[in-house]
Amino acid sequence: MAPLPESNTDRLFWTYNDGFYDHSLQFRYDTGSTSEADVGTVIHNYLTALSTTLYAITFVSFERSLEGSNVRNPVSWGHSSTYGSTAMPEVNAPRYFFFTGRASSGRRWHLVQFGGAFTTPATWKLTTGDSGNLASARTVLVDAFSVLTITSIDHLAVTVNSVFPVGENDHYVVRQRG
Repeated sequence: MAPLPESNTDRLFWTYNDGFYDHSLQFRYDTGSTSEADVGTVIHNYLTALSTTLYAITFVSFERSLEGSNVRNPVSWGHSSTYGSTAMPEVNAPRYFFFTGRASSGRRWHLVQFGGAFTTPATWKLTTGDSGNLASARTVLVDAFSVLTITSIDHLAVTVNSVFPVGENDHYVVRQRG
């Protein structure tokens, strides 16, 4: 399958800091049927569902990039500025987990989340059975895809998996080593 350009859809970027590094969550949407406020509510509900599974993360910026453009412009964020609770230990800075899925076209989708407050499982993956918070966050995403508040890169809904891989990002491992 030929790749589509990154700018194939409108995108919103919610950037946060986990106490050590900035990271961005990217959500695709269609401005013809969805507003930035609608997607902002999805992001807020997703992060609220994960709150007790996250170390403290702090809002940095909320930006929009329109279809066909790679320029980001700020948009208003009207929700919480922090999610999660306690400060993350530095050793956990490289660890992430992510949601995966696939659109009906076959294109893959993923959403990477840093700042998870959990012990890395021996299988290096979590399931909805491991955490009610992960199940709730997945439900927020499933519901948003079902009404196309958020979309895949080719403007389609995504079937979100119920298994969440866990990993250590090599870039941040190297930064942690100094």
